[in-house]
Amino acid sequence: MQPLIYTISLLLAALLGFTIHRTSLCTVRTMAEIFSSRKAYMLVAMLKAVLWVMAVSMPILIFLPETATPNWSHAVTAAAIIGGFIFGVGAAVNGGCAFSTLGHLASGNLWMLTTLFGFCFGVACLSVMIPMIEPCQTMPPLLFMVPKTVVFSALVLLWLFLIWEIFRLWKSRAKETRWNQLLLSRYYRLSTGALVMGFSGGALYALHGSWTYTNALKRQVQSLMQSIEQPVTIHLILFIALFSGMLLSAWQRGKIRFRWRRIKAWPRHLIGGSLMGAGAVMIPGGNDTLILKSLPGLSPHALPVFVSLLFGVGVTLLFMQFLTGKTLKVACTNDICQAKNL
Repeated sequence: MQPLIYTISLLLAALLGFTIHRTSLCTVRTMAEIFSSRKAYMLVAMLKAVLWVMAVSMPILIFLPETATPNWSHAVTAAAIIGGFIFGVGAAVNGGCAFSTLGHLASGNLWMLTTLFGFCFGVACLSVMIPMIEPCQTMPPLLFMVPKTVVFSALVLLWLFLIWEIFRLWKSRAKETRWNQLLLSRYYRLSTGALVMGFSGGALYALHGSWTYTNALKRQVQSLMQSIEQPVTIHLILFIALFSGMLLSAWQRGKIRFRWRRIKAWPRHLIGGSLMGAGAVMIPGGNDTLILKSLPGLSPHALPVFVSLLFGVGVTLLFMQFLTGKTLKVACTNDICQAKNL
């Protein structure tokens, strides 16, 4: 069974990367949409993705424990909330969160390599300053403390809502559009992206725990500096599969254009990435971990940290707008969002 599970996991990670690239969900764009249009379509799509992760992962975690990977939750701490704010500041400075950094890199924006280098640098620096693996206190998942009858009832209600969501999306598609045309659409609707992200991410969460790439990079860097258990190899392989899915999306759309931004912009991405890495040590993980693991896993720290992360993004965007006079405008129509600098 293990080779089959790994094969399915790699395909799901690639599908997740493909979908992220087509949907362009991003916490920075989420706050920019709220500021520029007073709407929150992206935020709603993220919450839908969380619900999809819950709907897929909970049955595996509760009713197939021999297949699932044991997971731990984290208590609410000041370190985690501060880490969320720092990560949000870094994402805004960088101009993209964990999702969009890889998406830009897959499209050929090679300056995002400085963000990943900065991320690893931030993890290394904070891990030296604070010599601990996980600042957040671990605890058994709340999901396992709830009676199974309650979980089953919640799952039934959740799946009824999500089945209605599937029918809504199918009926509201363009007429005569087939499945393969939907898959290869240049841009995914936010709700469609949330569905595919949540389905793929839910299975990966249940099977591999904290597999997300910010956690994989964090543990890889920490393993080189501290006497801790080496990171799980499958997590790094899933990271490669995720990025491969983004590359496939960019290639199929004809969007790969290798280019470097002017050198004077590199420090901004390096600083942003470093702040994201430092925040990832304290959370632990990035916004990808919060959306695809911690929030659907009902970890007590997840919601306060996610709010703190969004607050960090928002404050920094407003400060940057005050300094430069430029703003990032995000407009959503027909469940698709586009962004441009003004």
